[in-house]
Amino acid sequence: MSKYNPIELTKEDILIDLEKAENKVKDLKDVLNRCNEEKDNFELLCNSFKERNNQLTKELEEVKLDNIKLAKQVEEHMQEFRNTGEL
Repeated sequence: MSKYNPIELTKEDILIDLEKAENKVKDLKDVLNRCNEEKDNFELLCNSFKERNNQLTKELEEVKLDNIKLAKQVEEHMQEFRNTGEL
């Protein structure tokens, strides 16, 4: 028994503690690997959403431009009808 350590650990106790620590490290590495995999999946999903959002934004802009063109065409046709007396 050491005068600096009132509790004397046996080699067997130390080996048991070491095995527990190694198991804990393995468990934590497994958790870390799962977290990294989930992070990678979220990044893929996020990138996919960003890409789809960009596509939809472009489509929306095209629809807005088409709507403006159609509104102008309708107004031109209405004016023609008014000029010919059909309306």
